[in-house]
Amino acid sequence: MITSPTQGAIAAGHPKTVAAGLEMLQMGGNAFDAVVAAVMASFVAEPTLTSPGGGGFLLAHTQTGQNLLFDFLPKHHARSEH
Repeated sequence: MITSPTQGAIAAGHPKTVAAGLEMLQMGGNAFDAVVAAVMASFVAEPTLTSPGGGGFLLAHTQTGQNLLFDFLPKHHARSEH
C-alpha cells in the first residue's frame, strides 16, 4: 500500500497486520511507529508465524543517513558440562 505525502509500503501475511501499520501512518506516526503497530497486530492475526518470544533483525536507515542494525535474536548461552 502506498501512503501520502511520503511514499512507503507495508507488506505482511495478513490484511489486519497491514491495516494496523497503515492506520499508524495515517495517524501521523513514522515508519518505526508503523512497524511496532504491525508487529503487535501480527501477534494476534498471524500467531503461527509471529510471537513476542520470537527474534529477528531490523535494518533502519535514519534521516541523517545512518544505518542501524537492531538484533533481537534470542541469546543462547553455551551449555555447561558437569
